[in-house]
Amino acid sequence: MTRSHSTIRTLVASAIAAVGLISTAGAAQAAPDWPTDQTITATIVDSRTFAPLAGVRVGVLSLATDEVYVGTTDAAGKVTVAGMTGDEFEVIVRSTRSHCGGRVWGDHLDRLPVLDAIASTREWNSWGAGHLGTVGLRTRSALGNC
Repeated sequence: MTRSHSTIRTLVASAIAAVGLISTAGAAQAAPDWPTDQTITATIVDSRTFAPLAGVRVGVLSLATDEVYVGTTDAAGKVTVAGMTGDEFEVIVRSTRSHCGGRVWGDHLDRLPVLDAIASTREWNSWGAGHLGTVGLRTRSALGNC
């Protein structure tokens, strides 16, 4: 028994429509690719005296979305950057007149007494959301170089 071309076309079109409905329904229920409304907090201090640094700008780059979020330290050296999308971030501290900024590098081997991390122009880590701890900034040289 043979089927006509129009019957075959109708069956193929119905199958394609059914697959489209299934894949569309699955996509509508999918979870977001990355967490939203993430927050990073830190305290920025002088790496030698551990004095808090006020007015330091901190940028956080979402490695998932390439968006940059910015915060500024308060009088106690604390900064909170909130409302971020992603699950992995690069934290960058801007240089000031007296201190050298850079990407935040964590001290996982506890080589930095008191500090949890330091701003570095050579090394860096990516971070998840949460509290980074105390981040030290080195003072500029007498010539003003970092």
